[in-house]
Amino acid sequence: MYSKKSFKVNIPYKIIYFFLISIIGTVYSQADSVLSYMPLQIGNQWQYKVHYVVTGPSNIDTTYYSFSLVERDTIMPNGYQYQVIKNSNLYQEYNYIHIDSVTACVYEYSHDSSRGFKTDSLKCVEGDWFGAGSYCMFIDTSRVLNYRTWIMSIDRSQPDITVAHTLAMDIGMSYHTKAESEGTWWETTTRTAVYANINGNEYGELVSVKNNRKSNLFDFNLDQNYPNPFNPSTKIKYQISELSFVTLKVFDVLGNETITLVNEEKTAGNYEVEFNGTELTSGIYFYRIQAGNYVETMKMVLMK
Repeated sequence: MYSKKSFKVNIPYKIIYFFLISIIGTVYSQADSVLSYMPLQIGNQWQYKVHYVVTGPSNIDTTYYSFSLVERDTIMPNGYQYQVIKNSNLYQEYNYIHIDSVTACVYEYSHDSSRGFKTDSLKCVEGDWFGAGSYCMFIDTSRVLNYRTWIMSIDRSQPDITVAHTLAMDIGMSYHTKAESEGTWWETTTRTAVYANINGNEYGELVSVKNNRKSNLFDFNLDQNYPNPFNPSTKIKYQISELSFVTLKVFDVLGNETITLVNEEKTAGNYEVEFNGTELTSGIYFYRIQAGNYVETMKMVLMK
């Protein structure tokens, strides 16, 4: 028969027991919802603050805002369904993402792979390796866009390139950085989420980047040239939302102007221009658009 003293000692163990049961239930709940690390329902959108730096023969250090929108889904040639992500002011005009709902693995479309490049394993645990050298650095809780949630940090490093990103549950990609070198130059791009609209729920605050308006994320847009790399010609698409004087110029890696592709007033609409590099040497080039207050620079590679 227990004394009153021994009974009092046992109370904390009961509390610990119920606390552990609560933790286990929470963990299982998280496991069931890992797909919310990548909420790719049509209409979801994000705004990122981008810091772009090039060091080498030509130095660039600029900050701007970019947008991503889940535009639609589509069946790619490999037979799998992908979500189509439209990006504004990023190197990629579109990303095609497929999530296996059973394994919770995330793939980005590649024409030379049966399913695509595995970018994430949403059921991974700290220390797991997966895909092409991807590594789960840590899983923890944090405040993202003023919202307390679980985050997962993934790293993929190779000799000449370092890529890392963070996924936030219920929000998606909250941080992404990529650094790569070629010859004497280094290029680093870092994206940090400042706003997300996920299934009608808003996180953070949308930053107005034009006329203090918070509507139409794609008023002005410069797309990645296609194909890229190219030889000898490539096409560049851009979009403007109002009557503007537009210049579109190409520069070499030293910052020297190579050619002016557009130098005239344009009405609102979508445009496409062809750039031919027959007379140029192989290498990295930059093309820059200016339309009113909108200025954007992107990189392309001529490979002969």
